Amino acid sequence: MNCRERVLAAIRHEEPDRVPLFFTNAMPVFIENWRNRYEDEVEDGDVVFFAGQDFTMAKHLGFDAGWAGVPLQVDSAPDPADFRGRLPRLAPGQRVSDDGRVHETSVLSGKQHTWYVGPALKDPSVWLDWFGQVKVGRLGAGQVAELRREYRSATGGPNGGFLPLPVVHALYETVAESLGLDQLSRLWRKDKATLVRILDVVTDLRVAQAMTMVEIGIDVAVIGDDSAYKGRPAISPAMHRELVAPRYKRIADVLHAGGAKLLLHSDGFTEPYFPGLVEAGIDGVHTIEPSAGMDLGRVKRGWGDRLLLAGPVDCGGLLTSGTPAQVEAEVARLIGIGAAGGGFAMGPCTALLDTNTLGNVRAMVAATVKHGQYPGRGKE
Repeated sequence: MNCRERVLAAIRHEEPDRVPLFFTNAMPVFIENWRNRYEDEVEDGDVVFFAGQDFTMAKHLGFDAGWAGVPLQVDSAPDPADFRGRLPRLAPGQRVSDDGRVHETSVLSGKQHTWYVGPALKDPSVWLDWFGQVKVGRLGAGQVAELRREYRSATGGPNGGFLPLPVVHALYETVAESLGLDQLSRLWRKDKATLVRILDVVTDLRVAQAMTMVEIGIDVAVIGDDSAYKGRPAISPAMHRELVAPRYKRIADVLHAGGAKLLLHSDGFTEPYFPGLVEAGIDGVHTIEPSAGMDLGRVKRGWGDRLLLAGPVDCGGLLTSGTPAQVEAEVARLIGIGAAGGGFAMGPCTALLDTNTLGNVRAMVAATVKHGQYPGRGKE
């Protein structure tokens, strides 16, 4: 099997030749460490590009699939100057992103990082005015054709190819982080109609992204939408099921009509959301974060026949401070729990962190190839 066939078989809850390996992204120091150690060893078959992104590292390390961006034609974006006096005061190094969040950029471990600071659009009227300026168009026919060519080249490339997983931008996370959780909660209790309107505005933008992905001919998309903390969901499962899941369904319906699958990514303890995700037509979840309370055995027993379960390997502990032998033992244990009947993919539970060692990541991949063979399929 090539990478595309392997991943699609797992999502269909079939047993491919082996458990597939999922890659999200990597932090700058990890990438630099890989380049310093392995870049000179890269072969032609490891070079993979799609939509302006280089997946060579992920392919070289042995991953089958990884997150990708897809260009979206933005005809207009909000101008903060038009909102003078209506936005929060910014500290040096801070800016308001196009989706209404305050971000700050600074240097960490010698590398530039940007992180979320807080909401910029706490007032619903400001929020609606801001997003009223966001206009999304369609990619031109030439752009779509070029992306389709790149996608087919990646998935059908040498050494089994590589499957880009284009990411639909966040839905719940965008609303929660632009409004603020306090305001979101207040609207839920006091003015649900306005909250519904806000959610629909963002959903329309994400549906436009999904339509572009269908035009390109992608096989699997991921909606990246962090909506949980360690040990608990960020909002009540009832609220998520009523307000968020039906909007995921709009996105899933577009992709399914075009022959594609949709996975949901969220860190944290997301299991209470699973009934709504299944109703929405979500085909799988990433991640199964062990430090957040996501127990693979419990999740497999309850949901393994309806959802692909991906990304169960602990990053903050095991891939950082474990040994390669410990990594192999844990991967073998996880495969023993999750692999039967398909619907399972190995990989880190978050991005590859700056603290993750190359040796441990390579051990994770090697152990998956070694222990993740399905009976009767034979070795690769």
